[in-house]
Amino acid sequence: MQNYSDSFRAALKTGKALIRRVWPSAKDPNKVSVQLIQEVDVPTSTSAMDPAVAWSLGLEGVGKNLVTVIVPMTLAKATQAGLKVGTYFDGQEVVFASDIWPFPVCIELVETTEPNPWLKSHDPVVNPSTGQVMTHGGMPIYRHTYFRAAPYVDATVLERDTAKPVGSTSGANSSEAFEL
Repeated sequence: MQNYSDSFRAALKTGKALIRRVWPSAKDPNKVSVQLIQEVDVPTSTSAMDPAVAWSLGLEGVGKNLVTVIVPMTLAKATQAGLKVGTYFDGQEVVFASDIWPFPVCIELVETTEPNPWLKSHDPVVNPSTGQVMTHGGMPIYRHTYFRAAPYVDATVLERDTAKPVGSTSGANSSEAFEL
């Protein structure tokens, strides 16, 4: 989990959005960019295997993913809230987003087969252990994050394409091994 301090890691485990970084806007001197980070629950049944195989291997249930989102904020609001330009995950200070906004906020994770049209490049989801691009219906999966006024929003994740059988492609052999 990068170089996060113990206090920042503990705060992430709460499932609440945290301030990760604040920096000046490159386009407007009266604004800053605020990056939030949150640990969200992601069903493991969306992995690259059939749910029955996942259950057999003890991989069923809910996994944890760290997601981030960048939110613009006026310099006046940031100053009023006590935010400073710099990083917040180095252990100096843990700041919950709920301490900045006057209502509960969170990061929503949504997966689709479309890249973000506003980005010059958007990498698809990759299985970190294999380096393989994750697909749904043969299309690459892309993650999108949204800043929401809510205490928590369930992640919307796509079912991954199942693993392909190793060996015969005829389907006649019911004892085929599956590549995991």
